[in-house]
Amino acid sequence: MKVGHVVHKWLSPSETFIFSQVKNAKRYDPIILATETTQRFPEAKIYSLAAAERIGFKLFGVSKTLQSAIEHEEIGILHSHFGMAGRAVLTVKKKAAIPMITSFYGYDCYSFPQKKPDGYNALFNEGELFLALGKRMKEHLISLGCHERKIKIHHLGVKNEKYVRRKNKSKIVFLSIARFVEKKGLEYAIKAFLDVRKNVDCELRLVGNGPLAKKLKCLAAGHPDMKFIDNFSSQDPREVVRNEMLSADVFVLPSVTASNGDMEGTPVTLMEASALSLPCISTFHSDIPEIVDNGKTGYLVAEKNVNELAQRMKELALDAKKRAAFGRAANRKIAGEFNEKIQAGKLEKLYDSVLRVRHYS
Repeated sequence: MKVGHVVHKWLSPSETFIFSQVKNAKRYDPIILATETTQRFPEAKIYSLAAAERIGFKLFGVSKTLQSAIEHEEIGILHSHFGMAGRAVLTVKKKAAIPMITSFYGYDCYSFPQKKPDGYNALFNEGELFLALGKRMKEHLISLGCHERKIKIHHLGVKNEKYVRRKNKSKIVFLSIARFVEKKGLEYAIKAFLDVRKNVDCELRLVGNGPLAKKLKCLAAGHPDMKFIDNFSSQDPREVVRNEMLSADVFVLPSVTASNGDMEGTPVTLMEASALSLPCISTFHSDIPEIVDNGKTGYLVAEKNVNELAQRMKELALDAKKRAAFGRAANRKIAGEFNEKIQAGKLEKLYDSVLRVRHYS
């Protein structure tokens, strides 16, 4: 059986979690159905639209390329990544008469509906199954009009890693990796660090890039113990991320609800850091508490609370035993609940269930 993965762009650097779902497929052969293509991988065959066809697809939801791909490849089920992609491909889905699962990830669930309150009505009615990253997201999809029986919670997965034993160092390295956008809360990480550095020999490394880069660099100006690394300009952005995580002591991601309503789902960087045995400090935001067990694998603080964030950063900086204990627990949690191979198997069982219901309905 073949599954058509519907995406807007294959593959955005910040959406490698989609690639993880594709490369770990076992029983379902993945076919990529993309509006645009920027990278190609050997794990799947890719169909994408020419520039002229994108206009008609955007306006009317029709695409000869996607329709032909479904027929030629004998695709039996669609998996749309992001609600907007599911919404866009509805006409193609109905014409092909095959079922579709839609995964929500964050912006599509919390911010997009504020612009188009009824934008998902047809999708919720026509789609067979919707995947939420956690309880909070599931509740929000229900509030948007999706029937509860159509929603399943399905966690993303990351590579299973061995426990990483870190050497005690005189200088503590705090690490933040994210797109430089409001919901990542990086300005609060910088403000908290400015307090922590008064009493602790430490540095803050901020890896990423984005529209708030200039603002964040202005906040950090004059402090050489804050360093910015643009991994997107590297030939291998993922290798930069991994190396930074292996050399860090504490991972910090103080996510917040953005002014436009945008929110996180379950940040993959938190999973990756935890898998590499890093204690994480984040916030009671969206479904982040499903990744970080407060007081066990890391700490969670209230959104935008710089004082509380700084206090937890100091606490972990000064307690090597606690860092090691949290890191060990984080590594075990990811291996048990967010293992990419296990999650890929669970995803394929969800495909099975949709096709089974469709067959007998």
